[in-house]
Amino acid sequence: RYPWITSSDAHHVPDIGRAATEFVMKEASFEEIVLALSGKEGREVRF
Repeated sequence: RYPWITSSDAHHVPDIGRAATEFVMKEASFEEIVLALSGKEGREVRF
């Protein structure tokens, strides 16, 4: 099971930024992204 990643293709200015995905990681790296997507070692993806 993988977490959902959301994005926005806003067609109206008020809709910009309404969809967001937060990666909870210790540092910005590909390894941390994999851990977050897997929900391992305290990493996670929130939306």
